[in-house]
Amino acid sequence: MPSQVNLLQNYPYFYLDAENFYAEATNFIMTGANIDLIYLFLSSELGFFAFSKFYTGPQFDATGFRYKKAYLDETYVPKLNNLQTLALRNVLNNLNKKDIDQEISKVWAKIIGLDDEEIAFINSYKKNLLISSR
Repeated sequence: MPSQVNLLQNYPYFYLDAENFYAEATNFIMTGANIDLIYLFLSSELGFFAFSKFYTGPQFDATGFRYKKAYLDETYVPKLNNLQTLALRNVLNNLNKKDIDQEISKVWAKIIGLDDEEIAFINSYKKNLLISSR
């Protein structure tokens, strides 16, 4: 995890490839049905929170952990109904939209049934990890 708050906005670094790019060096490739929905979960604030709290291995320090394949294999991604799937895919189809991360987080929060306090906690979690480690 980046140790500077300004680098956290796009962390974690996942990429949904629709162009058949070549993965180089320390990348992992995930394939399968509904991979777009898995991508949207893992790259969301909720996905980051859930992964860092429940699925990481040993931490390096107060903020450091790794996204390892073995840990990702065990990560729970919520089951979605057709309307929830459509809502997330609508967000994905509008990737040029300015507040895409906020939109993804709103949809996941609604799916999970989070209240405003829980949403605020999860949305501030990454930044608070860095602040508390200083």
